[in-house]
Amino acid sequence: MPQVSVARTTQPRRRGQNGGPTAKPVPAPGDQSVTDEPTPQGGLHLSMAFGTRADAAPLRMPADLPFKLVIVGDFGGAAADGRPRDISAEDFAAVIAAIRPRVALEVANHLGGTPAALVVTVPVAAPRDLDPATLAARIPLIAEAGAAVVAARAGQSLAATDRERFAGLLADADGSAAVPRATQHPALPVSAPSAPQPDDGALDRLLDLIDLPDAPSAAAPSNPARAAVSAFIASTGQARAPKAAVPRGGTARIAAQVRAIADHPDWQAREAAWRSLRLLMTARERRPASHLFLCDVARDAVPDLLRSHAFTDALADQPELTAILVLSPYGAAARDLEALGRLAAAADRLATPVIVSLAADFFGTDPAEVAALDAPITLLDGPTFAAWRGLRERDESGFLFAAWNDVLLRAGNDDASALWGPAGVVVAAQVLRSLVRTGWPTEVAGPGAAVGGFDVAECRLRGGRTVAIPVRALATPDLARDLADAGIICLAGRPDHDEVFIVRAAAVHGPAAVTEETRKVFRGFNSLPFRFVSAVLEDALQANRDVFAAASTPEKTADAMRAVLHDMLLPTGAGASATVTAEADDRYEVSIRLGDGIMNGFAFSFEIAL
Repeated sequence: MPQVSVARTTQPRRRGQNGGPTAKPVPAPGDQSVTDEPTPQGGLHLSMAFGTRADAAPLRMPADLPFKLVIVGDFGGAAADGRPRDISAEDFAAVIAAIRPRVALEVANHLGGTPAALVVTVPVAAPRDLDPATLAARIPLIAEAGAAVVAARAGQSLAATDRERFAGLLADADGSAAVPRATQHPALPVSAPSAPQPDDGALDRLLDLIDLPDAPSAAAPSNPARAAVSAFIASTGQARAPKAAVPRGGTARIAAQVRAIADHPDWQAREAAWRSLRLLMTARERRPASHLFLCDVARDAVPDLLRSHAFTDALADQPELTAILVLSPYGAAARDLEALGRLAAAADRLATPVIVSLAADFFGTDPAEVAALDAPITLLDGPTFAAWRGLRERDESGFLFAAWNDVLLRAGNDDASALWGPAGVVVAAQVLRSLVRTGWPTEVAGPGAAVGGFDVAECRLRGGRTVAIPVRALATPDLARDLADAGIICLAGRPDHDEVFIVRAAAVHGPAAVTEETRKVFRGFNSLPFRFVSAVLEDALQANRDVFAAASTPEKTADAMRAVLHDMLLPTGAGASATVTAEADDRYEVSIRLGDGIMNGFAFSFEIAL
């Protein structure tokens, strides 16, 4: 296939200059135009003009379309400065080792002693450390509690400090009956390779993990006590012991302590961020032309990061088509909606799609109840969502894509509740999978683009039926279409299946006060796939503007444009075409039909000025 030169840029693309075409709906006959400009018959009128961004050396575009996904989230690293880090050549374990995340949180003390609260800092050094089942072995106080139970049941004497710290636990161990096997010991999995062995100095390395607020300093434990702790830690890394060897009393308190940590919002947010990253790295399938960048930054700092010069410069260093995924979900509170507005402004300035997630309670009610409503979009009509409606009317929200209906990243068990992840991760994963399948980032909608292999959770439907699904709510395609018209990408699924798909990747932006006919026409243009297509074509034309300007006649300029567009459209499949007609004042009318393999042969036209 002939190759096309694409210019490397050092300035962000800007709407109305070179940030892609601006869509303007065409009114139906008898309706007043929603713009002050004339519009051609048959769809949307698009305007595109070359801007003034500085160009470096041109880059030849290979048949394998380059793409960059920038993943922005709070990964808990030591630096967390938001600097984009290229992780394309690294595996998941290497990224964790490089970021060195830690989770600091405060939880109630369930061990039946003092103090009332525990301040815990848990490092994540390897992928297995994300499993809540490993927490007991990696948190000294829990390990010591288990060792105290073992020692007490063996008739060994305990230090006074241990009797005080674990009073309730030891009382349970002395007098309780056997507890069900599922709650006897949460840290005795079939295998736990991250659990340290008793002779490797594990306890010494773990002592800095936990602080006890206002607790008196305890004397160093005697060697027998340390041996008991090490034995408890070692037991978590071995196969399940015979039932008779498992301490029966007090283990419900240990299970409750582990669960309190694993269910803490801070731990769940960190675990979800890393499991989301693993999903994206898997979806990429090591496609050489798909690059992943990670930005570790606190949630509240994300809008400022995207508006910073450092972030803009980092994007400009690479010529690839780009999308930005923000992991932290946003709700309907005024603060969150204000942040979404700032993200939309940043996305518009960068002319780069930004994918965000909406919180499970965005609509103010349980997701299952939203899915059961006949007209859930009416929930967006109240005063709470006035800012949301205002955001939709702003042009810059055309680069903002908001997904809803959390996906299940890890099923619940004895150690922790189910872990739900942001819906936007699935949208980004579908983009990466589309690149693997087709070479283009556009084929993201429909059951054929579904992402599978998720855990499933039970969901009770209206009428009493219970089904297993990998999302919070069973959203039908009709519901997903309605929400797309309201500017929300809704994850959909099928009962008793582990796959998730989207019906339409609509932008937040929506035209106000237009006819239904115009709204239908607008849907194809107001989508994530079209943002990608328009950016690819715009970059190709932008890279060759000097060639176009040097042509001796307008007709030869049109021929040169047509040749460039033909080369770009060739891999999109049968039926692809491009026509360019010279107009007055160095303006050209361009008509595009994509091939059958991309956006179902979507056709559109735009005007471009040299």
